[in-house]
Amino acid sequence: MSNKNLLPKKHRPLGVWILTIHALIFALFIFGVNNSMMVLKGEVAMFASDDVPFILLAAYLCIGIIIASFLTWIGWEPGRIFFLVLTSILYLWMGQNMFSWITHPSFWKILPWETIWDQIVPIIEFIGYILTPILYIWYFNKPSTRAFYRKL
Repeated sequence: MSNKNLLPKKHRPLGVWILTIHALIFALFIFGVNNSMMVLKGEVAMFASDDVPFILLAAYLCIGIIIASFLTWIGWEPGRIFFLVLTSILYLWMGQNMFSWITHPSFWKILPWETIWDQIVPIIEFIGYILTPILYIWYFNKPSTRAFYRKL
């Protein structure tokens, strides 16, 4: 009988499942919608030259979040820290972009074909982009969750 069988089995908290899968899906979505694959392959002719560095940054952030989600999910402590840093950067960057749009003067001009929901949804998205990294940092630093990362 080996010593490995005597060690208690690691119990992954439900929040780790939910939040890592949420971040993974969000990163895959952002990676897919901003033409990251084209820019990573060097196909940049159709993009404004000012946009290419930001598309590359988003691509690398998303790739990092995808990797960090798996490392966090398996219970590796450095992966948890990597995950929190990268998700915070991405969500706060998305929040800053949404804030720039919300504070733009043309945002508040309701056109005849628009409804109030066309302005409420971006505000809700902005709030979500700010609250999500706060939720991640709070949850992954709770003592009960950190105990998952301390076990062998």
